[in-house]
Amino acid sequence: MKSPRGPFLGGPFLAMGAVAATLVLGATPQAEAAIVITADGVNCTLANAILTANTNVNTGGCVRVGASSSDDVIELGYDVTIATKDPTAGGDEDAEYGPNALPAITCHITLNAHGHTIQRDPALFAPPNGDGVDPCSGPGEKFRVFMVDYPGGNLDLNDAAVKNGCAGDAYGGGGFFFLGHSLNLTRVSVANNRAGMGGGIFQHESTLSVTDSTITGNAAFAGGGIYTRTGTEKVNNSRLVLNSAIAGSGNTCVDSEGQITCMPKGSGGTIALHGGSATVTGATIAQSSATSGGVLYNSGATALITGATLLQNSAVNGGVLSNAGGTAIITSATAYQNSATGSGGVIYIFGGLAKIVHGTVIGNSAPSGGAVFILTRSRTVTLADTLLQNPAGGNCALGAPGAGAISGGHNLSTDATCALAGTGDHQNVADLGLGSYTDDGSPADGRLPLLPGSLAVDTGVADGTLADQIGEPRIGNPDIGAVEYPRSARVWIGVRGKVDYGLRVDLLAEMFVNGVAAGQGQLNNLTTGQPGFAGAFFYTVPLPPVDAPSGATLDLRVSARRSCSGAGINTGTAQLWYNGQPVDSGTGEDAGSRVGATAAGQTAYLFLRDGFALDPAAGPGGASRLSSDAAVNSLTPCTGAGRPFTTFGTWSMTVN
Repeated sequence: MKSPRGPFLGGPFLAMGAVAATLVLGATPQAEAAIVITADGVNCTLANAILTANTNVNTGGCVRVGASSSDDVIELGYDVTIATKDPTAGGDEDAEYGPNALPAITCHITLNAHGHTIQRDPALFAPPNGDGVDPCSGPGEKFRVFMVDYPGGNLDLNDAAVKNGCAGDAYGGGGFFFLGHSLNLTRVSVANNRAGMGGGIFQHESTLSVTDSTITGNAAFAGGGIYTRTGTEKVNNSRLVLNSAIAGSGNTCVDSEGQITCMPKGSGGTIALHGGSATVTGATIAQSSATSGGVLYNSGATALITGATLLQNSAVNGGVLSNAGGTAIITSATAYQNSATGSGGVIYIFGGLAKIVHGTVIGNSAPSGGAVFILTRSRTVTLADTLLQNPAGGNCALGAPGAGAISGGHNLSTDATCALAGTGDHQNVADLGLGSYTDDGSPADGRLPLLPGSLAVDTGVADGTLADQIGEPRIGNPDIGAVEYPRSARVWIGVRGKVDYGLRVDLLAEMFVNGVAAGQGQLNNLTTGQPGFAGAFFYTVPLPPVDAPSGATLDLRVSARRSCSGAGINTGTAQLWYNGQPVDSGTGEDAGSRVGATAAGQTAYLFLRDGFALDPAAGPGGASRLSSDAAVNSLTPCTGAGRPFTTFGTWSMTVN
């Protein structure tokens, strides 16, 4: 299938298009800007730039230049360290919401920080008076970093680190207190902030988007990383680690737009939801802690965690999820080594509904319910296409008569504590057929791969889920669990020159172990695109599971022939592109051709590399992409012995 294409942008920061108004702080002017104001952080500070954007009045050496517009862009060219609260806020605002480092944002601002840090001064909590770690320790002045205010505040923040904010225990949002329309964070680190609610981010009836970012080391009584009240929250391709909900007795309460919102202290190590909705996609959430809900405390919201790694989170109840109300769904996710000292190593439910679909729930622990604890007198947790192996506390435990799990079918469990009796369910399974935990450090990569012969392979049910945890396609009958066995060759196919445009091919992938055929797959009548990698197409060729023991030689041979069906030119040269990164669509798309197999007990994709090698590590890609040709024609008929294939090459490795 052709992948979407866009320009390749080298480097971590994206240039903005032409804008109506630009404020530049110590940065090189961009070509698109007709007029540029340069400041060095003294003549035009970030605080004055925000005031200039808010008021449309040049302030403190900053000049707003451009056509009349409600939107402004600030280009930040220096690290911002703030030692005192914003002096422009009134006492009433401070008393209601807590003090800020910077003027509250009341218009639409895009802030391109270009990798710079925006922080409350670490000297305010440094020893000997502070502990040097907790931003609220010591007698130093307390204030958050950003406030985005109602009704017109919108902030798009790119490529920044926001650190060390301390809103105080009575207020929300140590990093961001957000009452405006939208807050969009892209490639942002929100680190070591603290508040009463939403240590990193507090949002109220707004829209929050977090993309390609890190939320780490934040703390609050509720929602260590993020607290959302009746808003919309979306987190994509990000890492949320080491956040915590601080234990305490009673509730923590915060004033937001005249509404007092309260939640039990110790709720939601990473995320706390009070109504609204949250969708977390392609994330790693790890080593967060709470009293209730190490990852998520849900009170009346709709929450979805999909394509995620949930690793080593902990709580008293609900190492991952504590559900007080609403609906929480975890799908295509690995929950591994999470724990509770009370009940529910993964899920603790005492209200609402919860569901795990295509989960790999392994090695979690609690005294009662290593995976799931159901307190209420009803069947409120659904399990479907899920692997369960949590011997410490059993896979499920019930806290009341009438409590129980609902089977959505096709679960494999190592015990009978969940009482699963749906279609395709198997209990007391001795061996789920899983490999060792593997994680390359990228968001959502942590997983337990399936081994050949696992009962999970091909025994799930098609439920509309098109991709697994790491984005690989679910082929045919899906596998049970978070990740598919990688039984395919995934290759980029194009043509060499303009004269080859219109060529259609059949594609053959063959696997060999010690020279003996181990499996093959074929796709027919494929278009080959246009010359160069930019014109190539990305194809997935199904293969059976292949297992190569240590010391064996593992080979992949990829070949093509002029298609035996369909139209197109009769003679041409196809190209296979390889030696790239596994970026299969969008910006940065690359030639990450690869094949799935189990080598010495480790199941993974192996990449086609230079020197016709197979390698667990992807190639450098970009200018180092390579291609191999296969000249094909229609001279030989497809009948009888059949038209022969021409090989692009054979890629090999010795299994260690």
